[in-house]
Amino acid sequence: MAYLVGKKQGNKTYYYLTESARVDGKPRIVSQRYLGSAEDVTALLEGGSAGGPKRSRHLSFGDVAATWSVIERLGIAGIVDEVVGPRRSDAGASFGTYIA
Repeated sequence: MAYLVGKKQGNKTYYYLTESARVDGKPRIVSQRYLGSAEDVTALLEGGSAGGPKRSRHLSFGDVAATWSVIERLGIAGIVDEVVGPRRSDAGASFGTYIA
């Protein structure tokens, strides 16, 4: 269930879109998204722009490249090709490359 939460800091109130769910039978906050001050929320609701994000985090950037690098370093495709044997004449790549 999602709901709005206002948190007061000093003289201003900042709003968050909060989602809760039961975890181990107890209600817990599972997601919390910052919406801004009352002025920011009002501007968004009226179609205006409250400004873009100041920063962001990309947690999965480069994971595929890192995995491929490890596969190449270990020679996984070559090992699979040795076990399986030569590729078919109509295959675009070896079986080891497909597996990798």
